[in-house]
Amino acid sequence: MLFNANCGGGSGSADRYVLLRSEPDGQLKNLLPEIVVSNQADVATWDLPIVSPMPVFVTADFLWGPNEGHYSSHFFEVRMYVYDGAADRYKLRHKYQTAHKYPGIDNWEQAPEVLEKERVKIIEILAAQ
Repeated sequence: MLFNANCGGGSGSADRYVLLRSEPDGQLKNLLPEIVVSNQADVATWDLPIVSPMPVFVTADFLWGPNEGHYSSHFFEVRMYVYDGAADRYKLRHKYQTAHKYPGIDNWEQAPEVLEKERVKIIEILAAQ
């Protein structure tokens, strides 16, 4: 079960993500490392069988640069988490900063689009590793 909790308020907040699996002893195990992103983040799970038999968890969170305002477009840091069978949990496989700026959440006219626009690059990176 993928679960997220939001905390904060005003113009900014944080989302924490966990992926819970029920263990034979009845306990819940979190399969994700600590993942906390801002309310400006784009988050997705993708089925990419060429990379992993388990879904890939990807995030893109804004980076606040010099001379940028709250409503400005920003560069984003993309992070890719892939399940590691030997460790029995997800691990950060790769991260990078986008080459282009994207609108922040306050300027979205539709659902977040950072990850979809970066999808080809993300898949190329993961497939090459």
